[in-house]
Amino acid sequence: MSDAPLYSQLPHQRAIRLLRIKSGTGKEGIQITLETFDLDSNTQFKALSYVWGDETSPCEITCNGHKTPIRRNLWGVLLQLRKQKFDCRLWVDAICINQKDEEEKSFQVAMMRDIYKRAAKVIFWLGEQELYDEAAINLMRSFSKQYPPQLDLEPHRGKTLEELGLSSIDRGWTGWASLFCRPWFGRVWIVQ
Repeated sequence: MSDAPLYSQLPHQRAIRLLRIKSGTGKEGIQITLETFDLDSNTQFKALSYVWGDETSPCEITCNGHKTPIRRNLWGVLLQLRKQKFDCRLWVDAICINQKDEEEKSFQVAMMRDIYKRAAKVIFWLGEQELYDEAAINLMRSFSKQYPPQLDLEPHRGKTLEELGLSSIDRGWTGWASLFCRPWFGRVWIVQ
């Protein structure tokens, strides 16, 4: 356990914190470190887009030596990234912003568009894998091979799936519907 505070004051209003996941075997808890960077510097990082999820039953991680509760959905993302040996700086709003500091929250939230824009990549976490997810992804791959990215839908209006060369009994449709019903797709940031 560290004696230093979990969050130090950000040096200026364009400063952000980025986390790094420490590698692990899976037996020990998730450990991360936080570092401060200037958003306008050339620091490479990725940003996470996800739904915070239910605040009941939080999970615990160790952040800069502090036991820190986080929501189960975020814990699932971090666990998955650690399994994939993710070695990159990552911006995650729930951790990188001091949620107990209202002033910091207000200027950090105002910068979120810039943060996501500046990120080298944005990782979208839709949640834990569900039954027909793989079938949905296979259907999307099949669809993308069959049709160009800029498809004019007008000539296809009113055609059945079979007429389009797609099977109506493919489990991928169930997976696709399930995938797009996930809470991530209803977030205000995504809908905008």
